[in-house]
Amino acid sequence: MIDPAISKIGDPTLAQPGEAVTFTLTVTNNGNSPAPNVIVTDPVPSIFNVLSATSTQGTFVISGNLVTFTVGTVTPGQVITLRVLTRVRSDVVPPVIVTNIATLHSNGNDINTSNNTSVATTRITKGVLPGTGEHPDDRPVSPLPWLAGAVLLIGVSAYAWRRRRVS
Repeated sequence: MIDPAISKIGDPTLAQPGEAVTFTLTVTNNGNSPAPNVIVTDPVPSIFNVLSATSTQGTFVISGNLVTFTVGTVTPGQVITLRVLTRVRSDVVPPVIVTNIATLHSNGNDINTSNNTSVATTRITKGVLPGTGEHPDDRPVSPLPWLAGAVLLIGVSAYAWRRRRVS
């Protein structure tokens, strides 16, 4: 039984236009027999420019934003690392959430195809990136300026009303 699987992460997950983002794909075989002819396709969204790729096994071809890794046979328990180096296009207008999906195919009788697709999400933002990892475009707007204005207005109105009653 073969069970090739893929996982994918983007680093960083929060980036600005012009910054580099590396997508790391990990291929494993959770089965007890070798998975033959494993191929991974990664159609990188056009918001990125693909710069290069690497693989710890097999070969790869970059055609525009499509990266195809011909991994070959993956033995049980083996871990293969594939990387795609990209750069966020400088003309991207933030905020944008980008989903990048990679898919694994094998010629064997895969017992579990639910782990043959993996998604990495990158958030493109503007401004200075906070050290907290929080997306600056998602921060809630503080109600304090409005609240302070409302309290001031109520206070002035109450004062004027009291003055009129005393006079």
